[in-house]
Amino acid sequence: MPHYFANSIVDNIATFTLDDEHHIVDVLRMKKNDEINIAFQGVGYVGKIINEKPLKVQILKENNLNTELKNEVTLFYCPIKGDKFDLVLQKACEIGVSNIYLVISERTVVRFDKNIISKKIHRFQKIIDSSASQCMRLKKPIIKGIINIGEIDKSILCQYNFLANEYVNQSLKPPIGLFSNIQPNSSVSIFVGPEGGFSLNEIKFLEKLGFVSISLGKRILKSDTAVIYLLSVLSFLLECSDDNL
Repeated sequence: MPHYFANSIVDNIATFTLDDEHHIVDVLRMKKNDEINIAFQGVGYVGKIINEKPLKVQILKENNLNTELKNEVTLFYCPIKGDKFDLVLQKACEIGVSNIYLVISERTVVRFDKNIISKKIHRFQKIIDSSASQCMRLKKPIIKGIINIGEIDKSILCQYNFLANEYVNQSLKPPIGLFSNIQPNSSVSIFVGPEGGFSLNEIKFLEKLGFVSISLGKRILKSDTAVIYLLSVLSFLLECSDDNL
């Protein structure tokens, strides 16, 4: 059953963005009395179409979806060029990330013109929104902004903060051991740098802020691979500790 995020629910009637209305009515060709899954404010529902244009959906019941991690996960990431960056956004959403900060570091190749930052964020958010619907998330991950690495401070850190650091001894700081200590319902962040890695000064700065350096293993992973690898390990361990599994 198709899954969409409602714009609002008032008097048990859900409404949607024009883009979603177009997809539901014109692309999927759904009709009056067809049912869809709906997410709104972290809760899932089953709804029935009662009007096509403008699209209105009557809420029938909660659908008991449980697709969110119990921990809030934030990704700090230095963007890379091309389609691989879009893929990172999609996969981070699918794996369960809640928030994303795009960080410009010393070796980040991608730079954003200040005049088009809002347009870029809007485009990136649309990629995430589409992925969130596809994988039946109850909450859309949010791009919190594009910031320089020096603008990171303790106010935006989580309770647990991890830094992918190619220089650390992989036998001393593997992610599985460190991730296993994360407490339920706590907040966690992962920071993955650009394709050229972090400078030593950046690593010292981030560790002083509170990031714990971790190894990604014996091999040097590409930036996009590192994100998917680390988030997958983290999500697996967090969900293994879930009492419902």
